[in-house]
Amino acid sequence: MNYGTRERHTCLTSIATEIQRLGFQCVGCGECCTDTDEGSALVMVSPDEIRAIMKVTGLLWNEIAEPFPEMTNIEGKEVTFEWTLIRHNSQCRFLIGGKCSVYDARPWICRTYPFNLEDEKLSIPSLCQGIGLPICKREAQMLADDLLNRAEAERLEEDKIAFYLQYLSQSAGTNLVIDGEGIKSIYG
Repeated sequence: MNYGTRERHTCLTSIATEIQRLGFQCVGCGECCTDTDEGSALVMVSPDEIRAIMKVTGLLWNEIAEPFPEMTNIEGKEVTFEWTLIRHNSQCRFLIGGKCSVYDARPWICRTYPFNLEDEKLSIPSLCQGIGLPICKREAQMLADDLLNRAEAERLEEDKIAFYLQYLSQSAGTNLVIDGEGIKSIYG
């Protein structure tokens, strides 16, 4: 999704209108950060998002993120794509006292929860207690803007991963993570 100014404004307005129609307010329940019977609180993060969290926390990469747990065999190598935030006791490690301890550096997926864009259409893939609660026009516009930015960031990351897949056969190691920065070997 690479928009010109007019197209982006039209799309943003349409998404914001739909968000305002549906309604949403975070009620601070923390369910989106905790594994439930309905699903996992697995949060996919990009290298840039990990670095933003490193900057505000002083933590190391491996204290923040781990390889996405599902591996795929490609060319005799076990490969996973991207990273996920580490969870402790079935919840995001950054959920402390019912609040996000890295709120200002939270990943795109957290900023836009419970919404997602699929083919430029707003979707709500997760149940959330905050759906249906009133949201002001300004907040709806900010959320719509974050959704468009997230979609663009994800598209760029996917393009980079596709590029690096071309070089998989030249990579050392048999357990690998492919992210937007390249191919990384997983040891252990």
